Amino acid sequence: MLYREFVKDNTYRIEYEDNYGNTTTRKIRIFSTYTSKYGKDYIVAYCYKRNEKRTFRADRIISKEIIENKTFSQTVHSNSRTVTPIVSYANYSNSCTENKTEKLKNNSINQYSYNKTNNTKQQSNPGVFEKIKVFFTLAFPVVIMLLSFSHVVNKYFNEPAYKYIPTIDKPTYTYIPTIDKPTYTYIPTIDISALTYPKIYKPIYFENINESFSSYSSLETINLEEKPAIIETVINTETYRGIQITTILSQNDKKYHVSKHNINFDSYNQTITFINNNLFEEATGISNENLNNLYAEADSNNDMSLSWNEIRTFQDNLVINYQYKNNNIALTPDEFIAQGGGDCEDWSLITSGLLRYWGIESYVGRLSSPKGDSAHAICLVYQSTKPTSGLYYYISSDTTYYGFKISAGYYIPIDYENVGDLSNAVDDSWELEKIYYPEDIYGNVM
Repeated sequence: MLYREFVKDNTYRIEYEDNYGNTTTRKIRIFSTYTSKYGKDYIVAYCYKRNEKRTFRADRIISKEIIENKTFSQTVHSNSRTVTPIVSYANYSNSCTENKTEKLKNNSINQYSYNKTNNTKQQSNPGVFEKIKVFFTLAFPVVIMLLSFSHVVNKYFNEPAYKYIPTIDKPTYTYIPTIDKPTYTYIPTIDISALTYPKIYKPIYFENINESFSSYSSLETINLEEKPAIIETVINTETYRGIQITTILSQNDKKYHVSKHNINFDSYNQTITFINNNLFEEATGISNENLNNLYAEADSNNDMSLSWNEIRTFQDNLVINYQYKNNNIALTPDEFIAQGGGDCEDWSLITSGLLRYWGIESYVGRLSSPKGDSAHAICLVYQSTKPTSGLYYYISSDTTYYGFKISAGYYIPIDYENVGDLSNAVDDSWELEKIYYPEDIYGNVM
């Protein structure tokens, strides 16, 4: 289902399915939607079942039903401050008018000079440049009119009353009839003596076609060697992680056919690696060749399965090659490799990625201190039978943090290099508080 079908602030009732086929009905109110860099669409909403803010993957939503169509608004109160202008618009206009009037008065005063003898105001004479300007303004149109008039008069009086037109003797014409030119076609010359003519054969009729061909000496018999047909035999059919693999014997060579993708491989190991890569990408949205090689090489004996000893070796190599680094965002396994390490939830996620790559059910658990002021993340490996040794958590019936049902059974912790045990970051008083699907916390603030 597309995340664009969900509108912010609307309330929906949805059916949500997890990786293992568990379906729950949830009532959610939409906060926001986004698309991760791996192309997965996510919906951030308030879950009324858990009474908390949750993140849902859009492609896991089976159906939706809108319950309430409402736009939530938030009123923001802030202290406002009114600034009174020093000069109002009216006062500013009056002052401008007064200044303009004062300027006019000054100009009018400058136009007059005071005559002390007669005690009268006389208008001052205009300047030389003003007189020249007025003269040209008045004289220019008159000059143009006079020039135009003189041109017309000159043309009228100077043209002669008549023109001399010389007489031309008319030529004498002689009629010459037109003759159509013939059309010539170029025909190359051919040396007839050099030509060779094909032989003409008369048809030969045979009563018995087989005898005729056998007795006709000019026909050659061509023997075509027939290639033997390639025979393929199905010698085995098996199902690996829900995908059918067919083993075919063809000319003493084996090939392995994956029906779901309609592709053949020359070796069984290549077939299993291809299936693991595709299933891991479908579950996590991560397609990274370096990460896939790291997970595939964890199977050191090439038996196409993962043992506890191989898991311990993988964790030991992680501790050697990567560091503990504090951060606020839960890193995906490929981001963990690119950044050279991470904190507790990042170590749990890269270990969970290994197990999910090989089809082993795993989760991320959150441990809390007795006072609730500290937390620590670990990887949890599901096992239906009771372990013979080591630390484990037995869960009879529970759900993940986002409300998906998990299998009842035994959950073995993996904490850094400690397989079946906890690191010194916690002690026995810390309790398992929450359980997450690994993919649900990619990119979350932890």
